[in-house]
Amino acid sequence: MQKLLNNFCFSDKKSGLILINLPTGTGKTHNAIEFIYENYKKVKNKIIFITNLKKTYLLTN
Repeated sequence: MQKLLNNFCFSDKKSGLILINLPTGTGKTHNAIEFIYENYKKVKNKIIFITNLKKTYLLTN
């Protein structure tokens, strides 16, 4: 999943939308938040992350 996010966000596209349709428990939210946390300064475009997660998600190093 990290490779998919890297390829999408660091491509030459000006904008885009990525929808990830995987089963529950595959780590979609964790991987997306981890990618944003590690790369938000490197990505040239804005990152908008929408989820229906109803709990606080904390990252720990």
